[in-house]
Amino acid sequence: MFKTHLVIKAVENGYELVDKFIYTDDDYYIIVPVHFFSDFASVPWIFRGMIARDEGGMRKASVIHDWLYNIKSTPFHPYITKKNADSIFLKIMLETDLSRFKAYSAYYAVKFFGNSHYKKG
Repeated sequence: MFKTHLVIKAVENGYELVDKFIYTDDDYYIIVPVHFFSDFASVPWIFRGMIARDEGGMRKASVIHDWLYNIKSTPFHPYITKKNADSIFLKIMLETDLSRFKAYSAYYAVKFFGNSHYKKG
């Protein structure tokens, strides 16, 4: 469940958070800080017709997902593996207004093609 609204401003090549963005559920309490940059979804060209990255549910899930890829597994966040980040991404999309088809399409896109983004954070 989202505890705050997604408040952003357009910047070169993406968006910057104007206020912190918080998502929580039974397992996670995720805070994306002010000034975090997101491009909402680096969707591979082959999936762009199926995945509209500007839809509300996709934007919210993508910001959380981008943040998790950014912090990934470190001594301070040992549970943020790529698999965890991708699973949280899917869970959030399914909680929003996004169709199941689009949610699973986006999930499989990051699951199979997100390695390079996860590695560079």
